[in-house]
Amino acid sequence: MVAISITLGGCLNTFYPIYQPEDLVWNEKILGTWRFEDKTLLFTKLPETNTLPKPLSAFKEKIILVREITDKNTETSNDIALLIKIGDHYFLDRFPVPNSSEQRLSPLYSNLFLRQHSVYRVDSFQTGEKLFLQRVSDTRLKEQIEQKKIRIATIEREGGSLILASTEELQKHILKYSSDQGFYENDNSHTYRRITKK
Repeated sequence: MVAISITLGGCLNTFYPIYQPEDLVWNEKILGTWRFEDKTLLFTKLPETNTLPKPLSAFKEKIILVREITDKNTETSNDIALLIKIGDHYFLDRFPVPNSSEQRLSPLYSNLFLRQHSVYRVDSFQTGEKLFLQRVSDTRLKEQIEQKKIRIATIEREGGSLILASTEELQKHILKYSSDQGFYENDNSHTYRRITKK
């Protein structure tokens, strides 16, 4: 792969997921309605009616539907998420729900869509009363690329870069830095309080 020099840091957006099937975990305490200031997060199980690409359908029972809703009742995102444990930390791998037009496409064409995975550290949901979310930063990864310690290709596009590291490479990176506070975005760290249960 070709290393590309990048100077600005941002959120970790990846083309490949951060998980292998054996890394997926399930805990019903993460389901429900959570609130931070003017933002509400709804975590529900994926409805049975939703059809999924074959790789995801194998573990449909572990998929969470995440909806973000503002005070003005505007839905700002509608994502699929999977709860993952890597090392001692839990993460959410979030990516957009395939829309109805994509689902009607032949797999030959639907596989061409660049689906962006966003990665969040998740904690405190085990108590059932609060949910801590902190977005993972790409700063450490970009530093390694710039210092030529690793060689990973990226795609530059509007809104930032898309990291093309394999799942194995991403997991090595997460295991190395997940206990380092610099691995996370300080300005994208929120503790949500439970409003309702699942």
